[in-house]
Amino acid sequence: MKKVAFWVILILLLIAGTTQVLAQSLPNKVIIMVWTDKQFYQSGEEGKLYISIFNNGPDNYFIENITVEYPWMCYIGGKW
Repeated sequence: MKKVAFWVILILLLIAGTTQVLAQSLPNKVIIMVWTDKQFYQSGEEGKLYISIFNNGPDNYFIENITVEYPWMCYIGGKW
């Protein structure tokens, strides 16, 4: 029973050490991820835009404005 407890503790310590090493290897920059709720939209259809911002650097940032432009172009009746 003592051997099992020893191995469980050892494995947990190794996992904890590995996560710390991986966290330190992240780049020191701001990572911005943007995605929508659907892959395709019809012209004029509403949708949701999700924005995730992760600051991994030592500096603080303040977001004042986010501007999103979607040029709606579609092929209707043989024309763009």
